[in-house]
Amino acid sequence: MTYQTPSAIMLGAYALLIASGLLAWALGIGKHLAPMGRAKFFLALASIIVLINLNESSFLWAGRAFATGWLSLLMPSYLLGLTLSGVLMSMIAQARSRDICGSRKRTFVLFVPFGVFYMLFKAGAAQKAAEQNPKLAQGSSVLVVMGLLIWGVGKGLGNSLVTAELRPLEGGETLQFDAMWVKKLGVEHYFRHVAMNLADSLPADTEPGVLLVRILASEDRLTYHYVVYNSELTADYFDGDILDDWICPLDSFGPALHAGGSVESLFVDPEERPVFQHVTRASDCTAA
Repeated sequence: MTYQTPSAIMLGAYALLIASGLLAWALGIGKHLAPMGRAKFFLALASIIVLINLNESSFLWAGRAFATGWLSLLMPSYLLGLTLSGVLMSMIAQARSRDICGSRKRTFVLFVPFGVFYMLFKAGAAQKAAEQNPKLAQGSSVLVVMGLLIWGVGKGLGNSLVTAELRPLEGGETLQFDAMWVKKLGVEHYFRHVAMNLADSLPADTEPGVLLVRILASEDRLTYHYVVYNSELTADYFDGDILDDWICPLDSFGPALHAGGSVESLFVDPEERPVFQHVTRASDCTAA
């Protein structure tokens, strides 16, 4: 099973967006649209940004869809949404290009880095007309305000992008482990997924003098590898029961333990000499 990182997924999504936009340009989809001035273009672009972010937010349901068997429909609909967004961007870029230079030849500019600024700020025929007609200028100002409001909505929705219900920790955020992932992935793949997604948050201080340096997945075992920098913390300091209390609950690793997995907590000193080791299994979980 291959797991994609969030950055890889986003890169692929933008590639599809650009490809569909350029293909729509080549096929002439939208070539009959009237020339579009800067204000109308900004409003239209902001609306498409909202559409893109709404489409990306569908990933919030990816985990549930995966567990219930609907992922096969969710992913095509997501890709279709990206394709549609690319086509819409191409259409407004063509209309904007016609306002700027009288033809569609500069449509591609929207799809190159920083090209959007050229599309937004380059004066065209509509701008020249607005300079001669105050009423047109006022209308353009209204469109810009509306675009800013819509852009703000799209920006907020963008923060909801999640590639899966299992994702990297950020700061002190708590990662919830759902039984459906254990059921669908199996313990081995589930542990590999957990280790991969938590890797970006390491190393991490767990308490003064103790640093979590890596998390390893091997078959049916997940190992938390700690380095103890405080020489006063000996084996007597660590308590397996406390570790069990953290690992056993159903919103932690309980489902994986009951499916035959185990979680090892390995503490070593800076020279890699063992300080304390504890393995938590389902038999150690009295309340989970």
